[in-house]
Amino acid sequence: MKLFNTIIVLFFSCLIVTSNSYAIEGNLTITDKEVIERLSGLEEGQKNLEKRFDDLIDNVDNRFDDLNNSINNRFDDVNNSINNRFDDVNNRFDDVISLIHTLITVLSVVGAGVFATMLLMWRTLSVHKGKFESIDKQLEQIGFLKETFLKLQDSVNELIKHFKPPDKIL
Repeated sequence: MKLFNTIIVLFFSCLIVTSNSYAIEGNLTITDKEVIERLSGLEEGQKNLEKRFDDLIDNVDNRFDDLNNSINNRFDDVNNSINNRFDDVNNRFDDVISLIHTLITVLSVVGAGVFATMLLMWRTLSVHKGKFESIDKQLEQIGFLKETFLKLQDSVNELIKHFKPPDKIL
């Protein structure tokens, strides 16, 4: 294990030593003008990137606005549809209530007619009550007379049978 650790340390130290030698170039001369030109190019690129980001943000904002408007339009359509359905239901309820009022009125008129007819019949019966009582008495008397007549008829038939001469004599 110590051998392995030693090999790794030597390997990395070789890399570090060799990388330092590559980092230094012999002919590295950049003038201030070149630096300024490159910086201005970087600034121009930065401005272009900022413009692209602004355009991208504007596009995303426009998409969100369009999506928001579309969703609002859909909600408005659904609300209008629901409101129309509720208006239809309200109109139907109004029609049903009108029908109920009409039925109540008709039933009231019919009930009043029936009540008036019953009242008229009661008054007529009360006026003719005495007549009905006399008719009832007369019917009782007729019944009594009928019974008496039937008894008398039976008695006469018995007398005829009793006093009838034999058939051969006549």
